[in-house]
Amino acid sequence: MNVLSRPKFANKLALRGDNVRETVDGYAALTEVVIVTEIEPIVVEDPDDDACAIAAEVSYIISGDRDLLNLLTHGSIQIVTAAQFIAIRRESFGVEK
Repeated sequence: MNVLSRPKFANKLALRGDNVRETVDGYAALTEVVIVTEIEPIVVEDPDDDACAIAAEVSYIISGDRDLLNLLTHGSIQIVTAAQFIAIRRESFGVEK
């Protein structure tokens, strides 16, 4: 919630008629809790993100963080922007823009 509460995100949510709490609650309904064990971080500046992704065995990390995006991949995990992920999902479902 801390990140979404930042003015640049909260203002965008407000323009859509959403608020931080509703957005977080909506995404929380789609999540699975993963217990993270000690994992050597791949991004020293922000080790929590990659440790969670590795522990959860995800296919994608969706981020705006340049440190992560510059890596492109970690093992079998693709590191993409939100726009890239939407394009990937549309393509996989055969949906045009």
